[in-house]
Amino acid sequence: MEKLEANSNLNFFQEKIKILIAEDNELNMRLTKQLVNKVLPNSLLYEAYNGEEAIKRMIELAPDLILMDVQMPIMDGLQATHFIREEIKDDQIPIIAVTSCNNEGDKEKCLEAGMNGFINKPVSEGILREALMKWLSNKGKDIKVHVDFNIIHIYTLEDKEFEKVFISLLIKSINEALQDFHSHIIQKDLVAIKASAHKLRGAAATSGLNKITLITSKIEALKDFEEDIIKNLMEQLEDEAEIVDKILSNYLTEG
Repeated sequence: MEKLEANSNLNFFQEKIKILIAEDNELNMRLTKQLVNKVLPNSLLYEAYNGEEAIKRMIELAPDLILMDVQMPIMDGLQATHFIREEIKDDQIPIIAVTSCNNEGDKEKCLEAGMNGFINKPVSEGILREALMKWLSNKGKDIKVHVDFNIIHIYTLEDKEFEKVFISLLIKSINEALQDFHSHIIQKDLVAIKASAHKLRGAAATSGLNKITLITSKIEALKDFEEDIIKNLMEQLEDEAEIVDKILSNYLTEG
């Protein structure tokens, strides 16, 4: 990996970055937090002490990156990562293994589980900096994170008039879905909430709305009506819907 200067991309280090640290050892947790705070002084750090808790906090918080210990109680880091990739269908969030395992094949197991990178303990500031720069430096810069217009072009057969109608209906369907969600949440109807999420996820996936697809997948994965988690997911969905609305509306205006 190319060596990075300590002050490279200073604007990146000044961003508010949310990082979830999954680590069952209290001392290692404190050391990792201290290192991350040194590299990213303005970062928001969250803790999880086993794989199940990491999954729950990931759904609740939507962090920008996860530092995942491999060996943890209840559910280990490999199982948690596999669940995030295969059950929640989140292939966007970077997950970095942080482990003292140095046996042959450990790195391959982490990558096979869906992790993006591998850091050995004890973690050094330089290695951590390189990993964070690699996986966070392009955060939010690519419009495809929100809307992949290539998918819309393909779906509408590159018919400009049909595309305008399609996008207008898409904006309307998102707004209607948000209203449905609020109604179901007031009634605490998890079945209806998940049904609305499934419906919106289908429309979003077809239309290249990648983050909405991801958030609705998280809602569909809920097992119980946990008000705080649902509230956080709705905030994420509303924020993303606002971004998508602006992108699509600007596209219609400019088109």
